[in-house]
Amino acid sequence: EAAKLDPPIGARPARLVKLTGAWLATPFEVAANYIFFALALLLVAKSLGGRATLPQHLAALALAAAPGILWLGAYIPDMSPVLPVTMSGAIHTFANLLALIGLLWGAALLLKTVAVAHGFGLWKTAGTVVLTWVAIFVALPLGTLWAGWYLFG
Repeated sequence: EAAKLDPPIGARPARLVKLTGAWLATPFEVAANYIFFALALLLVAKSLGGRATLPQHLAALALAAAPGILWLGAYIPDMSPVLPVTMSGAIHTFANLLALIGLLWGAALLLKTVAVAHGFGLWKTAGTVVLTWVAIFVALPLGTLWAGWYLFG
């Protein structure tokens, strides 16, 4: 029953406030995810014999993140209500193509900059990045489940 109540300022202004807050929070969310990945990658690289210091490692990752500016086109809203369908489709396709180019360019820069910073070869760097993703998306959730089972089970 509480879900059916309108907010005190009204439904539309409340939705606008919520969407504006989400929009303003996006850079902080991206930065937090970036720093988490950077520190996890540093831990994995150091455990595999990497030689970079923290400033060198973060500078390498910052350089690799630069093509991410091309991802902005992916956030262009649907323009079909105000533009012809062909133009709206062209904008959407071009923005996605730029985002894909930025993603591939950033991935190539990540491999090269981390390899140079840590003194790794290209294949060892690729393995380090894959091992970091496995640690984040497999080992960390399984470790959290195990810790929860151990503490509460």
